[in-house]
Amino acid sequence: MNLKITLVTPSYNQAEYLPECLQSVLSQNYPNLEYIVMDGGSTDGSAKIIRKHAKFLKAHRIQKDEGQYDAINSGFGLSHGGPNEIMGWLNSDDKHTPWTLRMVNEIFCQYPYVEWISSLYPLIWGSSGLPVRITDRAPFSAAEFYLGANVQKDYLQQESTFWRRSLWARSGGFLDTRWELAADFELWARFFLGAHCYGVTTILGGFREHQAQKTAIRMEEYNQEAQKILSEYQKKVSPLFLLRHRISKKIARFCGERGYFQNKGWLSAASYLQHQSSRRWVMEGPRIYGSSMDRLQRPEKSKERPIQVEKREVGKRSIFCTYFDHNYLAQGLALLESLENHGGDFQLWVLAHSPECEVWLRKISHPCLKIVPISELLQLNPDLQRAKKTRSIAEFYFTASPTWLRHVLEQVRRGEAVTKIDADCFLFASPTSIQAGEKTASIVITPHRHTRETDIQFGIYNVGWVSIRNDKLGMSCVQRWEQQCLEWCFDKPDGKRYADQKYLDDWPSRYPGLHISNFSGANLAYWNVNQSQLSLGEGKVLADGKPLIFYHFSGLRKIQSRIYDPQWQEYGVRANDVLRNKIYRPYLQALRRQENRLGARLSNTSVRYEQNPRHVIGKLKIIRRVLYGRYLLAQ
Repeated sequence: MNLKITLVTPSYNQAEYLPECLQSVLSQNYPNLEYIVMDGGSTDGSAKIIRKHAKFLKAHRIQKDEGQYDAINSGFGLSHGGPNEIMGWLNSDDKHTPWTLRMVNEIFCQYPYVEWISSLYPLIWGSSGLPVRITDRAPFSAAEFYLGANVQKDYLQQESTFWRRSLWARSGGFLDTRWELAADFELWARFFLGAHCYGVTTILGGFREHQAQKTAIRMEEYNQEAQKILSEYQKKVSPLFLLRHRISKKIARFCGERGYFQNKGWLSAASYLQHQSSRRWVMEGPRIYGSSMDRLQRPEKSKERPIQVEKREVGKRSIFCTYFDHNYLAQGLALLESLENHGGDFQLWVLAHSPECEVWLRKISHPCLKIVPISELLQLNPDLQRAKKTRSIAEFYFTASPTWLRHVLEQVRRGEAVTKIDADCFLFASPTSIQAGEKTASIVITPHRHTRETDIQFGIYNVGWVSIRNDKLGMSCVQRWEQQCLEWCFDKPDGKRYADQKYLDDWPSRYPGLHISNFSGANLAYWNVNQSQLSLGEGKVLADGKPLIFYHFSGLRKIQSRIYDPQWQEYGVRANDVLRNKIYRPYLQALRRQENRLGARLSNTSVRYEQNPRHVIGKLKIIRRVLYGRYLLAQ
């Protein structure tokens, strides 16, 4: 997948270096590049060089401007793209490495929640264009930045810095031309207010040292502007955030100098919280670093609000749709219960895949339920009926999923969004944090956040939560998805496809109105729970310091009455008390309530994989697995 990359090169009287700069970008032959060159009316032959390369450029302009940063603003103003478009600029006397664009694309594709990166190994080119040295920098920290760690040393190298358009738009979408030299530093200060800067252990680019270089001649003025910018932004940052950071730093240095925790490698005097074992995110291939302590969240003053207040916070009707049969009835009713507690003003459309399921649901007579039998959907779509004959039970459910979502979209008002949610999901808090992206986005998807090998095989994004708006872009997306699943939708990866899920991989590059929900408390499941730090705060379950919105209980199997297999061992889940007692136990209690309420049964195997043979397990082995914590006992 090649995300769109937009690069802007501002230039003024740099004909000596401009050809090397242009070639360093164009020679990479990146297939989805939007390269824009803005010249401020050069008189040294730069215009001739730019026109020579014009056919390879998306746009170029040769006319007088108000300076470098005005030219960059104008260049970005000529570009268009979706929220996942990658942005950056390269000055006309600087160069990228031959692998920069493909490496940047790989990073942003592999880690959908990353919005901003910069290299930890900035490169310096000599005046002849050859590399002369590489420096080593500590991973970036918002608190350290606002305390001045990146002034006069450890600068964020602009040539090696890239970000998503979503962050650019959220931060105002401009470079502040009040600052003649340090407008880039002011942009980083704005970015740090709402995002992590992930340090990449890969050389991405470098600046050229030469006698006419502006930063070399006027470095003292640059640092003075940077200090003024810091004094402005320190007023915008929570004082408690900076104070907590200073105290943590002193404690870490105190412990490190005296050798405390030295055997475990937790802290050292020089590294404080940036030591590798203390980082929350350490990714391989290429490695990306970000500190989990960099959260500019003000401490909550109020305690957990009652359900009635949460409903008022939603402020609009939330429309959900799901599907299941009578074997999954307990999970479906547990989902309904969690929506009653946290969904606010909601409507849940259910596709009943069996007559027994439809009967049970109609007995409930819930005012927020909209029930549609599968027979009605089959009558409306003959292609779906033909596909059913060639698919297993699980594969047919996958195939019908986008058809069902399109059907619900056609029933709601124009402009309303419908969220497809799997029946084995369970809400623990209001979903408004995820739905924030729906206010402007036509499509909202959630990443798996698991290993790259699994992404390649089963897809980057999960279909457990997919929101699509009833507008032109949303309807075209769901119709194309529906057609793809009718043509091929099988429960086996073939390298390019898997069920109804892997089709989502190209959505970010295909649909400009798409939003990727990177909220750490969304779509937590056994495949990614090891990557999150679970904790409790004011009675709520927190994932990486943010409220857990919903957990995806995929793969949960009922072994016997009150005994369940979460399949933790098969997926290497490191279970702790929060996962056991605050996530799984409430869900199992909800399942038991629904079973006792209606006599519904939870099948011994997941309905999606009912075609697999059931394995008979002896009672002694079951007891042993319960004692060892492999199986859970519902109370």
